Amino acid sequence: MIFLYIFLGGMIGGMLRFMLSVSLNNFCIKGFPIGTFSANFLGSVILSYLLLESIDLFTEFNLKTFIIVGFIGGLTTFSAFVFEVYNLITKNQFGMALIYLMTSLFGCLLGFICVFFTF
Repeated sequence: MIFLYIFLGGMIGGMLRFMLSVSLNNFCIKGFPIGTFSANFLGSVILSYLLLESIDLFTEFNLKTFIIVGFIGGLTTFSAFVFEVYNLITKNQFGMALIYLMTSLFGCLLGFICVFFTF
């Protein structure tokens, strides 16, 4: 039964990531994949908030698994991030690849920390 919760959460998270990528990547700044960045940043912020609220929210293991492993796991994907860095490198956009790499790493970490210490 736990696999069903992961599957459903991952399906919803993956669809949201795809929608963000399709709708926001049209607004790329010199190839910066804003859609995947937004999905990863959003997932980091949601994860931070949910971990803080875990005592109240996650009394049931299935809900925790559905949201954290399924939904956030589907929303934030390392493979899409790596693929987009690779695409920038193959297009000889080394500077943009580095900017995207560093912005994603530190932006998501900063979003996580800000939410974690705000609540």
